[in-house]
Amino acid sequence: MANCDIPDLQLFPARYPGVRSVRFSAGVGLRLTQFGTWALSWLVRLSLLRSAVPLTDFLHRRAVSVEPFGDGRSGMFVRLDGQGADGQPLQLCWELLAQNNDGPNIPCMAAVALARKLAAGTLQARGAMPCLGLLSVEEYLAELEGLAIVSALRER
Repeated sequence: MANCDIPDLQLFPARYPGVRSVRFSAGVGLRLTQFGTWALSWLVRLSLLRSAVPLTDFLHRRAVSVEPFGDGRSGMFVRLDGQGADGQPLQLCWELLAQNNDGPNIPCMAAVALARKLAAGTLQARGAMPCLGLLSVEEYLAELEGLAIVSALRER
């Protein structure tokens, strides 16, 4: 698993005052791909490579070509540390684990669930904004039904 810099790292503490820190990590089933992505990120961070965007097509083709050597597993987790509503220390960790190469479906299913709500007329919000609070966990997870993806929420 590798740490990822995503908007949630700032959005969660802003929305939930008890949240003190957020960690988001994701990983793919083939170590070569995972390590390659990590190494590429460091080349950009160290300014040895201005951007990885021009390499996108090439890297995607390479990733697809080595995919058969992977195990088809991937996953992600979001860990929140802070205080619960009762003022006591609380840590929540939400995990999604995918099999059968179903992991790439994980990031797009929030958009699918939002599109369904919009089409059904049950989504009142309009315009560009973070979707935090527009979906329940259940609505999101319903979009994953039929895929080899399991979800768990751990609380400490």
